[in-house]
Amino acid sequence: EFIEWAEVHGHLYGTPRAFLEKTVAEGRHLVLNIDTQGAQQLRERGLDAVTIFILPPDMDALRERLFKRRTDRNDEVERRLVRAQEELLQSERYDFRVVNDDLDACVENIEAWIKGNLGT
Repeated sequence: EFIEWAEVHGHLYGTPRAFLEKTVAEGRHLVLNIDTQGAQQLRERGLDAVTIFILPPDMDALRERLFKRRTDRNDEVERRLVRAQEELLQSERYDFRVVNDDLDACVENIEAWIKGNLGT
């Protein structure tokens, strides 16, 4: 019943198929916050999707952000960093890549790319 799903860092995530199909049928757009596994599943299913990969400025910045959140144990942060390096290798498969070194600038870059490429 999911259009995509994945186990990420020991947690299950997914996008309900019925919700996506209903929203698209209504002529609305969706923004999905999914990992590389979910994006690959959407590609395999031939969905008409635009993919955006948000990159950290570098691994040190990502490490600092994860530790500052204080939501995971140190070993979990290290596992996330290993997974992030694996995911970064897939970023070339995305329609647009943007570095999140400044949140406002990152959002502006995404909005500009969407307007310039999708006309919305």
